[in-house]
Amino acid sequence: MGKNQHGICTSPETATKQENFTGILSILMPVAKTSMKTWGDPYFWIYDLNAARSFYEDDDGNLIKGSAVRGIEAARYHGLNYKAVLCELMPDNAADLVRYFGDDKRVTVLTGDNEKTLPSTLPHRFANERFGYVYVDPNDARLPIDMLADMFDRKPFKRVDLIVNIAAASLKRMINHEDYDDIALDSLLSRVAKKTWLVREPHARHQWSLLIGTNWAEAPEWRNAGFYRMDTDRGEHIWRQLSKTKKQVQEEMQLSIFS
Repeated sequence: MGKNQHGICTSPETATKQENFTGILSILMPVAKTSMKTWGDPYFWIYDLNAARSFYEDDDGNLIKGSAVRGIEAARYHGLNYKAVLCELMPDNAADLVRYFGDDKRVTVLTGDNEKTLPSTLPHRFANERFGYVYVDPNDARLPIDMLADMFDRKPFKRVDLIVNIAAASLKRMINHEDYDDIALDSLLSRVAKKTWLVREPHARHQWSLLIGTNWAEAPEWRNAGFYRMDTDRGEHIWRQLSKTKKQVQEEMQLSIFS
């Protein structure tokens, strides 16, 4: 896994990751469209916390469509009246997004650290409920858990889904960091208010995976793409693969033997 000339981390799995993201939207958006007819805010809200660029190259020089473009194109395809908030750390990349979306007043680009730029734009805690998604795909594997916990503790985000791209191996290598409790995957599940979680089978040596948090109780597993609900045996097994180091698994096994 390396960074291209725009500071975007890419790997041989990048294209697959983006295609899976598009597939997730094809499931979530029609459900939201049906529900929006009689419930809550009139807009489908897109929050892309690591929007990068409109298009960028992967390790093999292939041109990849970015998550922001994919999300907005999908909303248009499904006939959703959308609003998009795109966060991007790198000024050059943010400027590219501004140029790409041009005069679309429904798109807002925030330049800088998302934990500093986004909170002031969020609706107050008791505003109308919204439909939409929050997509998190950090370059450095760290997840903004404090901010996500605050977002999903607000009434407007009750029906907004969370989609997280994770490099589990990278997170586990940070296990001894002093702030580990703030980056551990288990912290994400315990602190973000979502009733149902789905997780994808990990890919490649970085253990790339996608995690979906939703309050949609009937959320399908989408097993043909490797997604399982975490309240199933397979989903629980995948989560242990992603969230625990070998040392942690061994320690838990020893405790179970002697308990």
